[in-house]
Amino acid sequence: MSDPADYRPRPIETSGDRDPLGPPELIERLAENAHAIWARWRSAEQARGSSSARDADSKAPLFVPWPTLPEPERQLDRELVVETLRAARVLGFRVEPPAPPATDAESAAADAWRAALARSARAHSDPTQNAARPDFDMNDAPELADPALPAFPRFLGALRELQNQLYPTWKSTDDEAARLRRRHHRIALGAIAFGTAAILAAVAQLAAPASAAWSRTLPWIEFACAAGAATCVISGLATRSRDKWLAARHTAEQLRALKFRALADVRLWHDFQAWRAKLSDRMQDVLTTANRGHAANATDAHPAHQRSTLAAELTTAESRALAAYYVTKRAWYQREYFVREQHRGRFAAAWHHRNLGVALVLTSLALVFVHVGLELVTHPPHALLTWLVALAAALPVLGFGVRAWLGAFETPRRHALFRNHAERLERHIAELERRASVPSETLAQIAHGESVFEHERAEWSRLLSETEWFV
Repeated sequence: MSDPADYRPRPIETSGDRDPLGPPELIERLAENAHAIWARWRSAEQARGSSSARDADSKAPLFVPWPTLPEPERQLDRELVVETLRAARVLGFRVEPPAPPATDAESAAADAWRAALARSARAHSDPTQNAARPDFDMNDAPELADPALPAFPRFLGALRELQNQLYPTWKSTDDEAARLRRRHHRIALGAIAFGTAAILAAVAQLAAPASAAWSRTLPWIEFACAAGAATCVISGLATRSRDKWLAARHTAEQLRALKFRALADVRLWHDFQAWRAKLSDRMQDVLTTANRGHAANATDAHPAHQRSTLAAELTTAESRALAAYYVTKRAWYQREYFVREQHRGRFAAAWHHRNLGVALVLTSLALVFVHVGLELVTHPPHALLTWLVALAAALPVLGFGVRAWLGAFETPRRHALFRNHAERLERHIAELERRASVPSETLAQIAHGESVFEHERAEWSRLLSETEWFV
């Protein structure tokens, strides 16, 4: 048996945790409960006449109701409770107050708000594409004009601030990113199309009869296409068209993420002015790092236990309103985008999964065998044999052009990536709707969703930055 003199207490280190634990009445009630547990144990020991009961006799002055317990002893119980709760937080657990049930009026307001969001989604949808407009998740003008929103004044103030401060900056950045994307796509398409055409013109010269007048134009066509391809490649490299597009898109997506992280920021629900100042600082950070050519991180999340404590300021009705807004304006819209892009990539997926490129190569080989067979057996006209060889050479070139275009934008891999993200968002939406009445869970689910989107953006940027768009 170890010597008691050698015992060195080593409680869980909690000195770094000094965030609020909750209302003082909770600490007081738990301290009183700890005293009651000790008193019950002492009574049970006395009833059994154990030796520990004789030791407890020396503590008889403490066997009194909580209100009459000496203040130093009560403070000791309070400190025991506080350190126990902090230790639980250090270990990763959360203690949070139950959300008060929403009143009938609050429930009606939350239902009206959800209906308003559904109307907004329908109004901003393009019936020909079955998809929301590009600014659906960022432009809150329809929601701000809806009579259901004033039932949540803090939410109304937040959306108004985001619309006035963040939306114009995001809109100009997003428009610039779209312009640069179109420019880069034109340059990439020109480089690939002109390069492929130049090779095909060279192949055609091998098959064209020298006596044909049109055959004399093929060298000029080859030269013009080669010059066009070189011009596109040099222009794209000199102007850094892809890098500028990706940088602008990254900044726009960081501003988009900032909006929804700001709505999950607990400062919003207990100190609006601090939240507003932080939003302005984070916007400036994103734009400053973008101008310097660095990646900005919009993450400014609170630890889980701090979200849990400060989320007490968020009512059940506001939690439901926030969850409905995030589901519609962020998760649903993003899921629709993933589904739409997945459908747009069906040709690329078919090319990749059905091995259409391999089919072109096999067809080319078949033409070579036909050429050899005809020449050995039937001795057909020389022109026919020449065109068979030319066609056999042209098919792989066409396949190369298609692969280069698809590879320049990582379309096959993005197709699978978008499908996986859409399926993940369906589960996230269901989970968010299930926990919408718990404020801390709503904030935690939004933080989780933004982490998923951040990972998706990083993966998308990595795929495109690693491709060579001109080959």
